[in-house]
Amino acid sequence: MLITGVRRDGVFPEEGQLQDNVKIERPAVVLDFIVARTIEVGDSTDEEPVITSSLFGKNIVLIGRNVTVVGNVQSNGKVVIKDGSKVLGNVVAREAEIGSEVNVLGNIITESHVALGRRSKVGGYVVSIRGTITTEDEVEVFDLFGDSELILGQDVHAMDYALFGGSGGVRARGGVILGEYKVEDPKDLDFRGSLNLLTILIPNQYNPKNALKYLRDNLNSIVDIKTYLQKHNVDIQRLERDFQLKPFEDMLKRMAKEITKNLSMAGPTITVTNAEGPVTITVGENNVVSVNAGESDKHQTVNLVELFQKARESILKGDLPAAYSAVAAITEAIPEGKPVPGELDEFVDAIRSRIREGIAPSEEIKEVLVSLLDTAYNRMLKL
Repeated sequence: MLITGVRRDGVFPEEGQLQDNVKIERPAVVLDFIVARTIEVGDSTDEEPVITSSLFGKNIVLIGRNVTVVGNVQSNGKVVIKDGSKVLGNVVAREAEIGSEVNVLGNIITESHVALGRRSKVGGYVVSIRGTITTEDEVEVFDLFGDSELILGQDVHAMDYALFGGSGGVRARGGVILGEYKVEDPKDLDFRGSLNLLTILIPNQYNPKNALKYLRDNLNSIVDIKTYLQKHNVDIQRLERDFQLKPFEDMLKRMAKEITKNLSMAGPTITVTNAEGPVTITVGENNVVSVNAGESDKHQTVNLVELFQKARESILKGDLPAAYSAVAAITEAIPEGKPVPGELDEFVDAIRSRIREGIAPSEEIKEVLVSLLDTAYNRMLKL
């Protein structure tokens, strides 16, 4: 199942059967839980965000870069969260791989291994019930509890006063920060498989209030997705409208690339043959196009180039109604029985919906619309 755009309904097991795979691709806002066998979330960008509610993947949950999950991420297998993503909730899995600069407001609890990337932040506990925990440099957590071992990068900061490494103890590549105290040589704190600041502090130096405030503030920041969207002024109805237009915009971009690649400007005079006889189209002075149909006395002069130029200039100015009017005049000037270039129809469909909804064209859309006009002009000369 592919999910994109705004989805208001969740994905739940039907008749006890999980969906085999759910894939979420940008842009996407998912307002309810996703429960499936596997879940894959693509990368998010500022222009095309990915925001989801809680994710429950039986075998694996794979979250791309810069994604926001407003809720929990859970799997009976593995959870992978790539660089820059945020989880406003807890991560629970058999094992977890956390990228660089990932922010998890809640706890990370696994059965086996946990890996924390550089400058990742965890507002609660990081716990491995039967395995090890490894971190890169400058990781920030409330506390770490590993059953087999803790392997720490440099300048790991735990808000609590002790780290527990279990049977393998704690190994650090550099200094650690416990609470508000930085210790250059963690071996000084080694105590029965843990690093414990209380081995060197006197009782009146022990003040857990800051650590508990850190934990409480992070956990209190966990909200449901609707509250999150309201807090960040995300207009769901506007997103739905924008996301519905995206496939059309993508189509225009693809067409623009094809136009740039394949088309060149046509010559000024082209002769074709129809059922009645030869038809010559000639561009004369002042950009006037003269159409002469065979030997009959039928002759009409239409300033098509001027109309195309007017439509082009109107698009560049962002004046869609004027562009629409010019293209309508071009369409009316095409002799009866002659085909209307498909690009003109697509152009009209595109700007009609934008005029109706009052949407101003972006620079990218302007460029694509101008390319459509140029292509239509070329095709009319070739007819």
